[in-house]
Parts: sequence; structure tokens; C-alpha cells
Amino acid sequence: MRLIFETKRNFSTFLAARLIFVTVLLGLAVIFRPTGQSAAPYIVLLTANVLLSLGCWEWFRRRQLSAALRWVVLTGAVFLDTLALRYTGGAESEFVFLYFFSIGSAGLLTGLAGSLWTAILASAGLVWLFAQESPGYLQQHGFPALFYAVNFVLTALLTSYVYARFRERERSHVRTLGELEQMRLDTQTILDSLNTGVLVLDSGRRVLYSNPAGRQILGFPGDASAADVHELLGTGSPLGEAVGEFLEEQTGETRREIEFSVDGKPRPIGFTSSPLLDVAGERRGSIILFSDLTRVKEAERADRERDRLAAIGMLSRDLAHAIRNPLATVRGSVEMIEQSDLNLGNAGAYLNLALRESDRLNNLLRDFLTFAHVQAPNRTPGDLAATIRHSLAESSMSEAVRDELPEHLDAIFDSDQIGLAIHAILLSLAEWSEGKGEIQIGCNPVKPSSVRFLLTKKELAADICEAVFRPFSGVQRLPNAFALPTALRAVHAHGGELTLHTEPGTGTWFELAL
Repeated sequence: MRLIFETKRNFSTFLAARLIFVTVLLGLAVIFRPTGQSAAPYIVLLTANVLLSLGCWEWFRRRQLSAALRWVVLTGAVFLDTLALRYTGGAESEFVFLYFFSIGSAGLLTGLAGSLWTAILASAGLVWLFAQESPGYLQQHGFPALFYAVNFVLTALLTSYVYARFRERERSHVRTLGELEQMRLDTQTILDSLNTGVLVLDSGRRVLYSNPAGRQILGFPGDASAADVHELLGTGSPLGEAVGEFLEEQTGETRREIEFSVDGKPRPIGFTSSPLLDVAGERRGSIILFSDLTRVKEAERADRERDRLAAIGMLSRDLAHAIRNPLATVRGSVEMIEQSDLNLGNAGAYLNLALRESDRLNNLLRDFLTFAHVQAPNRTPGDLAATIRHSLAESSMSEAVRDELPEHLDAIFDSDQIGLAIHAILLSLAEWSEGKGEIQIGCNPVKPSSVRFLLTKKELAADICEAVFRPFSGVQRLPNAFALPTALRAVHAHGGELTLHTEPGTGTWFELAL
């Protein structure tokens, strides 16, 4: 199939074969030449054949194959064939097959034009050989010469036909290979661009393919090798055990969820496995699709937290109303006693304490009601950056603050509710800083629509991060225990997200997305 298009290599093979055949032929002619005949003509022919073959081979090696040079080589080959026959028996030599060899090679290498040209030259050479044997060669050898010429032409036509068929088949083959290669590249590009991990395993757990997203989900760099992934599939690891179950499962699609440790942090991963079949329909491995469920789990926790806060809010509203009325009665009674003409003596101090505590409890109930009944936001177009800077100015913070916000940050929000939420965020970061670190406020480089409030050089424990948005969690010393829970409900009322993150080497930050 490569006979046609790899012409350079095929011509080298043709020249090597010529060199061998003619060398053997002339060597035999020298050995069995008539007694007393000089060996010089044979040596000259052998030298010319070697020079033709090696010279053309060197030309092909150093430069591109020239179409004109091919014709020169074919013509020279017939000329040398004719001279070789001249000294090995003439036109009736048993080595006339050299002509057929040259014609067939020309047909397979250059097609119809080259093979017919070689056949014409071979016929002319054979007529010349007959003419050298007798002056009346036309009367004596006309028919044999015509017979050879017809056979030369038929050989040229046959080999050129084979050349055409081979060339068409080769073109079809190359076209098919190109289409298959394009399909492979397209499939590779599609798989590499997926955000879902893809892992293809054979029955022996050997990794046949893994895409960059899958390697990153498993904690490897995107350009990690298959050997790294294979090492992770050891039988002692949770991932290896899950993969082993997939390979042993004889049914169709299988789903699993496992918790996998990446960089010392748990990472939930969901797996879906399908059988990998061979051409006979027998199972030869598994195709495993998997994805990082961290965000899904966080969204589920956020939904549960939102529902829990809503339930607490409803309960708090009812409870606050139930407490507020008796509290007002108690306070009024204490005030009437204090304003009476009774000689209270040392009891006056206790009455003042009762009034202060009732005021504190009343403020707590007010905050309770604010948390329990967040009004629907009055959303209007505004500048979120200006609102943040206004809250920053009102908070009078002593901590170092770096403002990395753009000049304007357009958004649609309730400035009062979001202003209170930002105020609660700033007070929380100031409390946690303890006079250390710096507060940096800027847009998230990955999500420009989100604002990040980062406290550097400060890390929080995981239980604190989970508890800050719960009322009365005890993790903050703020006078208003409902500040962050109310801020979360206000952001949720805007359809946004407020999350808290901490990371070694980076610090602790709130992420506000409206």
C-alpha cells in the first residue's frame, strides 16, 4: 500500500535491486565469457551501473526526488540493460527479463507514461541487438522483435493499471486514516475540555485514559502521568476499593459516592461507572465518570442552614412577642415604684439594675425580631463599592484596611440591608484580628462579581467557620449576637451568597456575592 506515495524509498529499493541483479549478471558474464575476450567492457558496465545506482541514491538522500531525474534514471537503466545483454548473449540472451524488470518498475513507480516510455526504449534496444547480430534482421528476427515489443507494451499497461489501483486504494487508505485521526483528535479535545473526570480502566486496573480534569479532582497536576493515577488505585485506598467494586460489578451503570482526602482535606466525589466492551461484546474494563461534589455538598448545607434559620426566625418572632409584653409590664411597674414616695433605701440600686437589665433584654428582643423578620429587600441600582466604603467609614476601625475595590461596582441591592451586612462583616474581622494582620477588601479574581473581605495572618478553626452564622453560637464577642445570622438572611433575601473561608498561608475571608 505504501508503494505509490513513498516514492523516495521505493526508488531506493529499485536502485538497490538493479545494482544486485546487474552485478550478479555481469559477474557471471565475466566468469563464463569466451576465451580470449577482454573483461574491460564488463567492468565498464558494472562501474556505470554502480555509479548510476549509488549516484541517484545519494541524490535522493540529499535532495527531494525530482520528476525529471526519474525519467533520466529509467532511460539510463534501459541503456545499461541493453549493453549488459550485448555482452551476455545478445537479443537471444536468457537475461532479457531485465527489460521486463525495468518496464514493471517504471509502471509501478511512475504510472502509464513512464512504463510506455520504458517499453519503447526496451523495444528499440532489442531491435538494435538484433541488428548487431545480422544485417537482415528484419527478415530473420522481425517476428520475435514484434513479439517482444507487444509483450513489453502489455507489461507496461498491466503494471500501470496495478499502479492506478494501488494509488486509488492508497488515497482511500490515507483519507480514512486522516478521518480517523481527526476523530481521535476531536474526541481527545472533547474529553480534555470536560470538567467531569474521565477514567478508563481495563480489567487489571491498568489506566487506559484519564483526562486533565479527572487528574486535578484526584489531587494531581493536569499533566500527571497515567502511572501516578494507577498508583492511587491501590487496593488499600478508598478510591481503589471503589474502583474494585466497579470492575467486579457485572450489571450496567453503577453509582457511588466516597470521601477522598486531597491535601489533607476531605473531598466528596461522586462516581458513575459503565462497562467498557470489546468488539465481541465482552467486558474488558470500566469507564468511570466522576466529579467533585464539594460545591454540591456546600449548597446542600447552605439550603439546610437557610431552612433552619427560617424555622428559627419564625420561632424567634413568636417567642419575642410573647416575652416583650410581660417585659414591658415589669419595666413599667419598676418605674412606678421608683417614682413613688416610698422610702426605698438600698432597694433603689436594685431597681436601677432591673431597669438596665430590662433595657438590655429589650434590645436583645429587638435584634431577635430583626433577625426573625427580615423585610423583603427594596432593591435598586446602586454602587456597591460606595456602600462598602461608607460602612467602612462609619465603623471607625483601628485595624489596617487596604481598599482594592474598583472605583465603581454596579449592582442592584437594598443599601440599608446590605450596609448592615457589611458592617457585621467588618466588625467580625476586626474582632478576630486582635490587632494583627490586615483587612483587604477587593473583588474575587476568579469571580469579579464577588467581593472578598480578607483578614491576613489569621486562621479560624473549622468548627468556628461552621458556627458563626448560627445565633448564640458563642464564637463571637459582639454585643449583637444576631449580626452575622441577620447579615446572612439579608444576603439570601437578595438571592446572593455569604460564605466564610479560612486557608493556611492566606488567612480568613468572607465572600459576598449578590
